[in-house]
Amino acid sequence: MLCDEIPLPGGRITQGVFKKCNYVLRPCCPNSVFVHETLRWLEKKGVSVAPKFVGLADDGREITTFLDGSSPEDLRTFKGNPQWQPTDKQLFEVGNIIKTIHTALSDFPGCLNGQTVCHNDLSPCNFMFKDDIPYAVFDWDAAEIGDPLNDLAYAAWMWSDIGNGEHSPDQKGHEIKLILDAYELCIERRKMLMEKIHEQIQRVGKSSLAANRIPTYQWTIDVEVYLSKTKMKLRHTFCNKTEEKMRLLLSGGGDPERVVHMDKFFISKIDPRKPVLYIPVAWEDDPTYAECNDWFKTTYQPYGIKNIEMCTDLKNVPDLESYTAVFIGDGNTFKLLKEIKDSQFDQKLKDYLFNNGFVYGGSAGSIIFGKDIIGMTYEDENNVGLEDSKGLNLVKGYNICCHYGDGDEANTKGKHDRIKAFSEPSDVTIALPENCAVYVEDDKITFLGSGTIMFIRS
Repeated sequence: MLCDEIPLPGGRITQGVFKKCNYVLRPCCPNSVFVHETLRWLEKKGVSVAPKFVGLADDGREITTFLDGSSPEDLRTFKGNPQWQPTDKQLFEVGNIIKTIHTALSDFPGCLNGQTVCHNDLSPCNFMFKDDIPYAVFDWDAAEIGDPLNDLAYAAWMWSDIGNGEHSPDQKGHEIKLILDAYELCIERRKMLMEKIHEQIQRVGKSSLAANRIPTYQWTIDVEVYLSKTKMKLRHTFCNKTEEKMRLLLSGGGDPERVVHMDKFFISKIDPRKPVLYIPVAWEDDPTYAECNDWFKTTYQPYGIKNIEMCTDLKNVPDLESYTAVFIGDGNTFKLLKEIKDSQFDQKLKDYLFNNGFVYGGSAGSIIFGKDIIGMTYEDENNVGLEDSKGLNLVKGYNICCHYGDGDEANTKGKHDRIKAFSEPSDVTIALPENCAVYVEDDKITFLGSGTIMFIRS
């Protein structure tokens, strides 16, 4: 080669990269043999979204073809613009490129079913652009066989710049969704992506700490903090909403033998092998939370639910995504609603429901999902100072009343009169007896049980 070697800019990880004529010379790494085979495989498949491996120079450096164009200097710096924001067209093309690579490498020697060769560093800085559109990927030093979601998770993190608070979670979720849509990732795999993003952040954090790159390590910690506050919103945005369902089962309450039908329906809708979160905070002093937990386990473990966890502090609720269902039990409705609102658990609960979660409410745990609780609590006292009685309003604008028509005419009349007295003129209340339930799935309401459900209009 008679051309002079020209240093190439960049090199955040690999130093000493040069251009000579229409080729790139760079130091080999411990993974170079695998990388060279990967590039050869892509060339054999006719895939032109990566450089071609040419051979080794006399000094042992690898030689690849030169990719013409521009690449971002940093996650948000491109062509000297420090406020660069990837366009929808650019993001969609990123998904197309990743899909092309993964498909071509899915039958690479050593790949098992569902695996491919992952690039493992699909940040904007490793994409080459021509006419402002990404068209190829370089810097394959970290490539290895693995789950394609690893690449998608890292790309989602980098291209949406998760952790950068300048743009809303909605915007970041939209950016991730464009990549996933172009990749044609199915809904089941999308729901696994957030966990994979978390794994990628940890991977980068550990490697940065080991290499003493402290600023990068601190950045990963900051990203984790941001993600802990926004991941439900992000996930809801990048998942295919049309295929997701809100599932809400509200029981009229009563002893276990009266709700067997509802319990069996509940079991049929969840995966009993996964944990269920039990929230008994509506109870007051008697019985104790421990006794409530014993009752819950005695009732539901025979159905095959072995992993039951209880939460009594709504300010420190575990990550709801890990639970197949959340059960909110009976007690004082005023106390329950106040604790939910004071802890801002209502938003977490809604996010969980809107992301295909399942919530089973019993009595007080049912009433709170109606439009308002004030006329629905015949026997409860507001001894906690609840001022805002508006419920979570997830049952099409209906109020929910439980334990209705239990055979005591005076009690039933009292509930009926209270509903009429405290409800707004346009309100309609669904009055559930103890052997009935209402099931809400997206925009559809189904009634369960053998009793008579009343609709009471003010």
